Amino acid sequence: MPAQIENTSEEQVEGQLEKLRRLEFEAVRSLFKPGLRVLDVGGGNGYQARLMAEQGCEVTSIDLPGAPLLGTHFPVQEYDGKHIPADDASFDLIFSSNVLEHVSPLSPLLEEMWRTLKPGGLAIHVVPSAVWRFWTSLATYPYIVRTVAGITPGFPSMAEVSDVKKAAGKLGALNMVKRGICLPFEAHGEYHDAAVELYTFSRSGWRKTFSSDGFAPRFRGSRLFYTGFALFPNMPIPLRRVLARCLGSSSHVVILRKAN
Repeated sequence: MPAQIENTSEEQVEGQLEKLRRLEFEAVRSLFKPGLRVLDVGGGNGYQARLMAEQGCEVTSIDLPGAPLLGTHFPVQEYDGKHIPADDASFDLIFSSNVLEHVSPLSPLLEEMWRTLKPGGLAIHVVPSAVWRFWTSLATYPYIVRTVAGITPGFPSMAEVSDVKKAAGKLGALNMVKRGICLPFEAHGEYHDAAVELYTFSRSGWRKTFSSDGFAPRFRGSRLFYTGFALFPNMPIPLRRVLARCLGSSSHVVILRKAN
C-alpha cells in the first residue's frame, strides 16, 4: 500500500515514492539471499517485489483487490486480506512496507504471516515512525498554503478535485476551512487520530504491538527523512540522511525471526 508522500505532479509522486521505497529496501537488501522464497505482503505496484526478484529470490507478491497500480512492475496476486494463499511454512522471508499501520485488527494477519513462515525464517516490516507522524502533521499548513497558491494539486482525499476553486465549490468554503484545520489531526492508518499515532508509530509503540503477539522485534532506522506532504520533493538523498541523523528516521525497519 503506498504511503502518503509529498504532493507534486502524479509522475513526480510515483518517482519519489519508488525512490524512497528503494532506499528503505537498501537497509535490508543483504538479507535477501538468492534462492530464498519470499512473500511480499501489500505489494502495490510490485516495485519492491521486483527489487527482491533482482536479488535472485523467488517472490510471491499479494495485495488487496483494487490496490493502486497493482502489478505494474511485478505480478501481484489479489487476496482477501485475511488468509494468505499459501501452505504452512512456505516462505523463508516475509516482507511488508508501509502496510501494517493500515490493517485492523493486525493480530490475525501477523499470525497468518507466522503460519506461512518457515522455522528460522525472517519477517521484515517497514513501518512509519513517530518522526514521520510529527513532521507530517507540522507540514500540513505549509502544504495548504502551497495548495491555495496553486503549487500543489489539492488537499489529501480530494484527488478527484483538480483545483482549490473546484474544491471550494464542491465542499463549500466553510467545510473546506474545517477540512484544512482538521488535516494535521487526522490519522494516516487505522488508529484513532494523529495524536494516538505519535505513540503507536514510536519504537515503543511498535514494540508493544509486536510483543503483544509474542514476537521479539529488532529495530533498524531507515536513515531517511521525509514527510507525508513532501514540501521539498527534490531534496537530495544525502540531505535526507543528514536530517534523519538529526531528527530521526521517518520509518522503522522491524525484523523478527521465527524460532526453529
